[in-house]
Amino acid sequence: MKRVLLLSLILITFNKFFSQVVFQNDLENWSNPNTPAGMKGSKTNLENDSIIQYSTSVHGGQYAVQLINTESTHKRFTTQPLQVTTGTTYNISFWVRGKGNIRTGLFDGRTANSGYAPYNPYITINSSTWTQYTQSVTCENTNNAGEFIFSVQNTSTDIDHLQLDDIEITINNPNAPSISITLPVNNSQVMYSFVNIEFTVSNFVLGTDGKVKYTVNSSAPSYTLSSPITLTSLSDGQYSVILELVDTSQQSLNPPVSANVNFTVNTALPPYVSIYDIQFTANSSGDSPYADDIIQTSGIVTGTHSQGFFLQNGYGEWNGIYVFSAVYAPQVVIGDSITIVGKVKEYYNLTEITNISYLQVHSQNNILPNPINVTASQVKSEQYEGVLVKILNATCVNPNAGYGMWTVNDGTDTCKIHNLLYNYTPVLNRVYNITGPVYYSFGEFRIEPRFSADIVDITNIDEKSVININFFPNPVNNNLNIIADKNISSIMLFDLSGKIICTYYVSETNTTTIDVSSLYKGSYVLKIHFFDNEGKTVNFIKH
Repeated sequence: MKRVLLLSLILITFNKFFSQVVFQNDLENWSNPNTPAGMKGSKTNLENDSIIQYSTSVHGGQYAVQLINTESTHKRFTTQPLQVTTGTTYNISFWVRGKGNIRTGLFDGRTANSGYAPYNPYITINSSTWTQYTQSVTCENTNNAGEFIFSVQNTSTDIDHLQLDDIEITINNPNAPSISITLPVNNSQVMYSFVNIEFTVSNFVLGTDGKVKYTVNSSAPSYTLSSPITLTSLSDGQYSVILELVDTSQQSLNPPVSANVNFTVNTALPPYVSIYDIQFTANSSGDSPYADDIIQTSGIVTGTHSQGFFLQNGYGEWNGIYVFSAVYAPQVVIGDSITIVGKVKEYYNLTEITNISYLQVHSQNNILPNPINVTASQVKSEQYEGVLVKILNATCVNPNAGYGMWTVNDGTDTCKIHNLLYNYTPVLNRVYNITGPVYYSFGEFRIEPRFSADIVDITNIDEKSVININFFPNPVNNNLNIIADKNISSIMLFDLSGKIICTYYVSETNTTTIDVSSLYKGSYVLKIHFFDNEGKTVNFIKH
């Protein structure tokens, strides 16, 4: 009986840490000096002369691979096609040394992001000592031709570029230990000389199973049993912090479990530049005079999606801009007043702010800039890029123009309406009033509605008989009075994200009062419906 119990305990411990191996490559077999067996899949864009068989003090066996990319733009070195499965998390473990940045990713042919999963944070390597790292990636699309990616940049001859060896990819065991860093955001900018490294641990009891080992810029390791790790007296500069779960003897787990984050300490913000000054240009190319500059700017968030958001400071031309950041986009909502630090970039003729290193939310539920009325012809003008606009009496002439777009014509020209922020199904020959920021992609400008209130079907409205609605007070604290010249059937209340807060039903009268005292301060939208199926949309402000 004792033997059975002992065996059970061994199996329990084994299962807790066990992971299924799906790919191993010790880089010992090469078909030629630039092609290790099992590597250089179709998504590899690292040049042949930058993938070199390496034999100097390798980690194991006779060979490793040297990866060379001295540019800041990343290049990919990938596996040959492998079967990957939706919902499966893969651990990519590898040994590396040298000088440069390296991160991992996955191509699984998903519909978003050209088929690529979001990349893991870069690991900054600056050592002649071999070190093992593990990063994880989750598949979103079952594919027989998935490729795991090593993305490299900024390699240097100082320590002979980057050298990679002994790659192992395993399926994540849901019962296996894990560690993740929640703050600071990777590649962010810290404005103080101290920072708290906040982390979470799963399936691992700190103090019982082991502890967290951490290093800062390849320093001697320290150990902790709790979050956060407070780093103090930091001078301005770049920092790379690596956390790893270790057992009670301070030995790495098998496979190793780690997480890393990079950030920059900069106690002085870069110069402030208004959105107007970033966008305004007399150059026929439309390029910003601040292209490739690191700047600080501020404004009100006017639209968001998972990969970025629109920011505007003031009314009208040149006052809006698109901000690309999948990291920071989930942290802001429409109506936020924010300050950001980032790089002005011309992305295929779209002026955007990217590489966000700092974001501060000052207040929420702010009044948005009023949309500027434009024609379809004007939508195609550079000065409206990123700006909140409104087009009136636009007839849908193509409800499916491809790639989530539809086409309208207001009598001056046609323009595209797109589903970057909100998906709407238009009807051919219906007439609409459409509001949204202007976005530029694939050589054309489009209006990007943000929610249902941004698209008003006015087809049935008799333009000879305009519906008159009086609503007061505006701004309002408690009760909003509404008087129309027709009987009201219902009133729908929306916030600026397009979320329906509530619906009021009215008993065949043209006057009503709604209580808004419980609403937060900010801007809201009312959709007022009448018994003859006509409707009208109005905005009000809650103080």
